[in-house]
Amino acid sequence: MVLAGPGNNGGDGYVAARLLAEQGWPVHLAALGPPRPGSDAAGAASRWFGPTVPFAPEQAVRADVVIDAVFGAGLTRPVTGAVAETLQAAKRIVAVDVPSGLDGATGLPFGFAPSAELTVTFFRLKPGHLLLPAAPCAATSSWPTSAFPTPCWTPSPPVTFANLPTLWRLPALATDAHKYTRGHVTVVGGAAMTGAARLAAEAARRSGAAW
Repeated sequence: MVLAGPGNNGGDGYVAARLLAEQGWPVHLAALGPPRPGSDAAGAASRWFGPTVPFAPEQAVRADVVIDAVFGAGLTRPVTGAVAETLQAAKRIVAVDVPSGLDGATGLPFGFAPSAELTVTFFRLKPGHLLLPAAPCAATSSWPTSAFPTPCWTPSPPVTFANLPTLWRLPALATDAHKYTRGHVTVVGGAAMTGAARLAAEAARRSGAAW
């Protein structure tokens, strides 16, 4: 079952429903409201000819998988009422962009926010995908920029980066390196609780510090 909102996320939901149906999945779609006339979402909705059902908890609870395409990362109002109840009734959720109710910039919830087993986002990850409390609720997969035409992403360089090993750079040791060329490290810690200081000192030693 696909839950489609009236905006761009809903448009993605209509596309997902159509493509899944073309591959033989039994798909039902529930629309929270019609897309704005002339919008991209309206164009996607016009190509959906499959079955539709009411946007209601009793429909969501019947589905094995619910695609949450209701609201996206730019949500500015809390998710409450029938929308919250319908999302809450879902057994398993795959979210489009972010689970509805999560702020893509901060990871904070607006009202109810479901936990998704998978979140498919586009272009690049949002900060909210990696920050608490959203991160455990939005197990995320991102389409790489290579999947988009170059003009779509070259004017928008990233301004934040995930602190992952791909960012870490340790100096390579030259074959003629010795203790006077490899730098010294001093770790200052408390007398009683020395665990963090010991870990830092061990990391410095393993990464090549001389003393």
